[in-house]
Amino acid sequence: MHPTKPANLPLSSLRHRNLLKAKLSLVEDELFRVLQSSPSAQTLYEASLHPIKSGGKRLRPLLSLLSCEAVGSDFKKALPVATAIELIHTASLIHDDLIDDDIKRREAPTVHVRYDRDTAILSGDLLISKAMQIISENSPVRVRRIVSSTCVEMSEGEYMDMVFKSSPEDATEENYLKMARKKTGVLVGAAACGAIMGGGSARAKSFRIMKKT
Repeated sequence: MHPTKPANLPLSSLRHRNLLKAKLSLVEDELFRVLQSSPSAQTLYEASLHPIKSGGKRLRPLLSLLSCEAVGSDFKKALPVATAIELIHTASLIHDDLIDDDIKRREAPTVHVRYDRDTAILSGDLLISKAMQIISENSPVRVRRIVSSTCVEMSEGEYMDMVFKSSPEDATEENYLKMARKKTGVLVGAAACGAIMGGGSARAKSFRIMKKT
C-alpha cells in the first residue's frame, strides 16, 4: 500500500479531496488576511479569529467556490463571496453560543468564555461588518442584496429560536421549520451566489429554493 494513500480510498477520491483542500486553503488565507489585527483593537481581532482557528467543515465557502465552477468559471472569482459567507457563519456561531451560554465549540472554549461577553458581541459584529465590506467592494448588486437580506433572516431565525425556549408552545412544526430555514438554510442558499460571481445565467438563481417557505 502506498504510504500516503489512506486505506480503501480510491485514487480518484484522493485527488478530489486534495483539490477541495487546495481550494479551501485559499479561503483560509483570505480569512486570516481580512482579520489582520488592528493596533487599536488587537484583542477584538484575536477574539474574532478564535473560532476560525478552531476549525470547521467550511461547507458554505466550498459551496460558493463549487457553484462558481459549475457555471464554467474560475472558482477564484467566488473567493470574496466564500470568505464573506464564512465570516457571517462564524459571527452567527459566536452570537448563538453567547445566547445559549455554551462554554465549548469544537472542543475549544467559546469566545465569551475565552474572552468576555462584551468582546464576544463585538467580535461577531466585526465579522459581519468585514463580510459586508468584502461584499460591497467585490460583488454585483444582486449578490449584495441576497447577502444582506440573508443576514436579516438569520437574525429573525435566531430570535425565533430564542423565543421557543421561553414559549415552547410556539414551536409548532411549521414554525420550527421556518426558524431552521431562516437561522441555517438561508446562508447555505446564499453561498451559491458563487454562481452569480462566475457569470451564471438567471438559472443560477436556483439557490432560491433554499429560501422558500
